[in-house]
Amino acid sequence: SSDPSAPKAQTIDPEDWTEDQKATVAFSKRLHLLLLGCSTEVVLVKTSNNFSAAYSRRNLDFNVNALGRKWFQPENREAQVELLLHEFAHYFEADHLSEKFADAVGKLGAKLHRKRNAGHGVLAKRGPGHFSDEGGLYCSDPRITGTNGCYR
Repeated sequence: SSDPSAPKAQTIDPEDWTEDQKATVAFSKRLHLLLLGCSTEVVLVKTSNNFSAAYSRRNLDFNVNALGRKWFQPENREAQVELLLHEFAHYFEADHLSEKFADAVGKLGAKLHRKRNAGHGVLAKRGPGHFSDEGGLYCSDPRITGTNGCYR
Protein backbone atom coordinates (compact mmCIF):
# COMPACT_ATOMS: atom_id res chain seq x y z
CA SER A 1 0.00 0.00 0.00
CA SER A 2 1.11 3.56 -0.64
CA ASP A 3 -0.47 4.53 2.70
CA PRO A 4 2.34 4.83 5.27
CA SER A 5 -0.09 4.00 8.10
CA ALA A 6 -1.34 0.78 6.44
CA PRO A 7 -0.44 -2.46 8.22
CA LYS A 8 2.57 -4.28 6.79
CA ALA A 9 1.86 -7.40 4.77
CA GLN A 10 3.41 -10.66 5.95
CA THR A 11 4.91 -12.70 3.09
CA ILE A 12 4.08 -16.40 3.25
CA ASP A 13 7.04 -18.70 2.69
CA PRO A 14 6.52 -20.77 -0.49
CA GLU A 15 7.25 -23.90 1.56
CA ASP A 16 4.03 -23.16 3.47
CA TRP A 17 1.85 -22.80 0.35
CA THR A 18 -0.84 -25.40 -0.29
CA GLU A 19 -0.72 -27.43 -3.50
CA ASP A 20 -3.63 -25.35 -4.83
CA GLN A 21 -1.78 -22.14 -4.05
CA LYS A 22 1.36 -23.41 -5.80
CA ALA A 23 -0.68 -24.39 -8.86
CA THR A 24 -2.44 -21.02 -8.98
CA VAL A 25 0.86 -19.15 -8.70
CA ALA A 26 2.32 -21.25 -11.54
CA PHE A 27 -0.79 -20.66 -13.65
CA SER A 28 -0.60 -16.91 -12.95
CA LYS A 29 3.01 -16.78 -14.10
CA ARG A 30 2.23 -18.69 -17.30
CA LEU A 31 -0.78 -16.49 -18.04
CA HIS A 32 1.28 -13.34 -17.49
CA LEU A 33 3.93 -14.57 -19.90
CA LEU A 34 1.27 -15.51 -22.46
CA LEU A 35 -0.59 -12.19 -22.31
CA LEU A 36 2.20 -9.71 -21.60
CA GLY A 37 5.24 -11.45 -23.02
CA CYS A 38 7.34 -11.15 -19.87
CA SER A 39 7.76 -12.86 -16.52
CA THR A 40 6.29 -11.79 -13.21
CA GLU A 41 7.04 -12.54 -9.58
CA VAL A 42 4.10 -13.82 -7.53
CA VAL A 43 3.94 -13.89 -3.75
CA LEU A 44 1.29 -14.78 -1.22
CA VAL A 45 0.79 -12.35 1.63
CA LYS A 46 -1.34 -12.06 4.74
CA THR A 47 -2.59 -8.63 5.72
CA SER A 48 -5.70 -6.95 7.04
CA ASN A 49 -5.43 -4.36 4.24
CA ASN A 50 -8.50 -4.28 2.03
CA PHE A 51 -7.29 -5.85 -1.24
CA SER A 52 -7.52 -9.26 -2.88
CA ALA A 53 -4.48 -8.83 -5.09
CA ALA A 54 -2.06 -6.10 -6.07
CA TYR A 55 0.08 -5.72 -9.19
CA SER A 56 2.89 -3.30 -9.84
CA ARG A 57 6.07 -3.40 -11.92
CA ARG A 58 5.63 -7.08 -12.86
CA ASN A 59 5.03 -8.13 -9.25
CA LEU A 60 1.78 -9.77 -8.19
CA ASP A 61 0.69 -10.23 -4.57
CA PHE A 62 -2.26 -12.41 -3.57
CA ASN A 63 -3.76 -11.51 -0.18
CA VAL A 64 -4.64 -14.91 1.32
CA ASN A 65 -6.61 -13.28 4.14
CA ALA A 66 -8.94 -11.60 1.65
CA LEU A 67 -9.14 -14.43 -0.90
CA GLY A 68 -9.31 -17.44 1.43
CA ARG A 69 -7.93 -20.89 0.66
CA LYS A 70 -10.91 -21.99 -1.45
CA TRP A 71 -10.19 -19.25 -4.00
CA PHE A 72 -7.02 -21.12 -5.03
CA GLN A 73 -8.84 -24.37 -5.86
CA PRO A 74 -8.73 -25.44 -9.54
CA GLU A 75 -12.50 -25.40 -9.89
CA ASN A 76 -12.33 -21.65 -9.20
CA ARG A 77 -10.26 -20.97 -12.34
CA GLU A 78 -12.82 -18.57 -13.87
CA ALA A 79 -12.69 -16.26 -10.84
CA GLN A 80 -8.89 -16.53 -10.85
CA VAL A 81 -8.70 -15.51 -14.51
CA GLU A 82 -11.11 -12.63 -13.87
CA LEU A 83 -8.90 -11.27 -11.09
CA LEU A 84 -5.71 -11.86 -13.09
CA LEU A 85 -7.03 -9.94 -16.11
CA HIS A 86 -7.88 -7.05 -13.81
CA GLU A 87 -4.46 -7.09 -12.15
CA PHE A 88 -2.53 -7.54 -15.41
CA ALA A 89 -4.33 -4.50 -16.86
CA HIS A 90 -2.30 -2.48 -14.34
CA TYR A 91 0.72 -3.26 -16.53
CA PHE A 92 -0.72 -0.56 -18.81
CA GLU A 93 -2.62 1.71 -16.42
CA ALA A 94 -2.86 2.18 -12.65
CA ASP A 95 -6.10 4.20 -12.54
CA HIS A 96 -9.14 1.91 -12.21
CA LEU A 97 -11.45 4.68 -13.40
CA SER A 98 -9.61 5.51 -16.60
CA GLU A 99 -10.71 4.50 -20.07
CA LYS A 100 -7.20 3.16 -20.69
CA PHE A 101 -7.59 0.69 -17.80
CA ALA A 102 -10.99 -0.52 -19.05
CA ASP A 103 -9.57 -0.90 -22.55
CA ALA A 104 -6.60 -2.87 -21.20
CA VAL A 105 -8.87 -5.36 -19.40
CA GLY A 106 -10.90 -5.83 -22.58
CA LYS A 107 -7.83 -6.27 -24.77
CA LEU A 108 -6.30 -8.82 -22.39
CA GLY A 109 -9.57 -10.77 -22.33
CA ALA A 110 -9.76 -10.75 -26.13
CA LYS A 111 -6.14 -11.89 -26.39
CA LEU A 112 -6.81 -14.68 -23.93
CA HIS A 113 -9.81 -15.79 -25.98
CA ARG A 114 -7.73 -15.83 -29.18
CA LYS A 115 -4.95 -17.82 -27.51
CA ARG A 116 -7.38 -20.35 -26.06
CA ASN A 117 -9.12 -20.82 -29.41
CA ALA A 118 -5.70 -21.37 -30.98
CA GLY A 119 -5.18 -24.23 -28.48
CA HIS A 120 -2.46 -22.55 -26.45
CA GLY A 121 -1.28 -24.82 -23.65
CA VAL A 122 -2.06 -22.55 -20.71
CA LEU A 123 -5.79 -22.94 -21.26
CA ALA A 124 -6.19 -25.85 -23.66
CA LYS A 125 -8.60 -28.39 -22.23
CA ARG A 126 -8.62 -32.11 -22.97
CA GLY A 127 -11.74 -33.58 -21.49
CA PRO A 128 -13.18 -33.08 -18.01
CA GLY A 129 -10.53 -32.01 -15.53
CA HIS A 130 -7.59 -32.16 -17.94
CA PHE A 131 -5.63 -28.99 -18.56
CA SER A 132 -2.27 -28.64 -20.23
CA ASP A 133 0.71 -26.64 -19.12
CA GLU A 134 2.93 -24.52 -21.35
CA GLY A 135 5.11 -27.46 -22.33
CA GLY A 136 2.33 -29.53 -23.85
CA LEU A 137 2.18 -31.92 -20.89
CA TYR A 138 -1.43 -32.67 -19.97
CA CYS A 139 -2.18 -33.47 -16.32
CA SER A 140 -5.44 -34.59 -14.81
CA ASP A 141 -6.95 -33.06 -11.72
CA PRO A 142 -7.56 -36.02 -9.37
CA ARG A 143 -10.53 -34.28 -7.73
CA ILE A 144 -12.32 -34.29 -11.08
CA THR A 145 -11.03 -37.34 -12.92
CA GLY A 146 -10.07 -39.67 -10.07
CA THR A 147 -6.58 -40.07 -11.58
CA ASN A 148 -3.39 -38.07 -11.31
CA GLY A 149 -1.67 -38.93 -14.56
CA CYS A 150 0.27 -36.77 -16.96
CA TYR A 151 0.74 -37.49 -20.63
CA ARG A 152 1.74 -35.77 -23.86
